[in-house]
Amino acid sequence: MATEEKLALVREVIKRTRKCKDMTQSDLAKAVSVATATIGFWESGVIKSIRKVNRNAVAEALGIDKRLLSYNPDSTALQQSYLEKFANSKENFDLQPLPDLLVVTGSGPNRTYYSSGSAHDVMGYINSLQERVQALEDKLQRIEKAFKGDKEDGNH
Repeated sequence: MATEEKLALVREVIKRTRKCKDMTQSDLAKAVSVATATIGFWESGVIKSIRKVNRNAVAEALGIDKRLLSYNPDSTALQQSYLEKFANSKENFDLQPLPDLLVVTGSGPNRTYYSSGSAHDVMGYINSLQERVQALEDKLQRIEKAFKGDKEDGNH
């Protein structure tokens, strides 16, 4: 039987990861094929121990390593390290997943960013920065052109 500390670690990993991924208890329940109340009972500790088959299904639904939901004492350090990411964030549960893979093609104004993950917010931010840089480069060229024109007018 798992100790209360191990049970609490598993509950916390489930709850924080679910919130980080903007999933409701209902979303997770559907993905795992259990009742919404069951997710609430797992997270609150009303149901003390979660069956391995359900822990594995939760890990898959949340996209995390199954060891993070293990009651094995060997996984404690991994679980604590994982939870520290949340404790170090400015607000509870504000940690957002980053893209699994970021591919950059082209250069200059033809540079394009692709992500294999569901990181549309990150990609949108990168693309907006790229557009701002391009606008600044265009403005700089206009200023340089205007300055060059003033110098030529002054020399004649």
